[in-house]
Amino acid sequence: MDLKYLLDFLGENKPADNRLSNEQRGALMKSMMRLINIKSDVLTEGCSSHSEIMLLYCSLDWFAEHGEHITAAQAAKMLRVSAPSASRTLKGLEEKGLIERDSDPRDRRSVRIVVTKTGERRVNRILSYVFTTMDRALGEFSEEELAAMIKLHDKLVCSIEKAIKSSKKAGDGCRSED
Repeated sequence: MDLKYLLDFLGENKPADNRLSNEQRGALMKSMMRLINIKSDVLTEGCSSHSEIMLLYCSLDWFAEHGEHITAAQAAKMLRVSAPSASRTLKGLEEKGLIERDSDPRDRRSVRIVVTKTGERRVNRILSYVFTTMDRALGEFSEEELAAMIKLHDKLVCSIEKAIKSSKKAGDGCRSED
């Protein structure tokens, strides 16, 4: 991926706080985009989207923590997606036999998500692959480097979340200009 467009953009749109050089901003953006775009056939095998994988995982995690199945509304909120988006994802998972939907005995209007054994095996295989790959990738780092990386990554994510909230409050969020 070339940085020319990004560097041209940064040159024309200098932010108020010039703490980073344009080259540093571009390199960080390029690295983040590469990380976002890392994909594996194993991760998406049998699941058509990242949303499906996340919904399966979140359903299993909820059950492990709360001892009951998560509702579709709870899953949508947890994943920060709209109810219609979660519903489409659930439909795809159900068609693949990875989940079953069940009415909540306490509230018939609520739908609970039950991950099937096939869905659970799929998530376990994906998690196993992710952690094996992560162990291989991070095997070259010392314990101190790993601790620092985890701390810095968490700090970066928290800072990005704060900046996004601040931008939304200030009205600087993304708006469609089409």
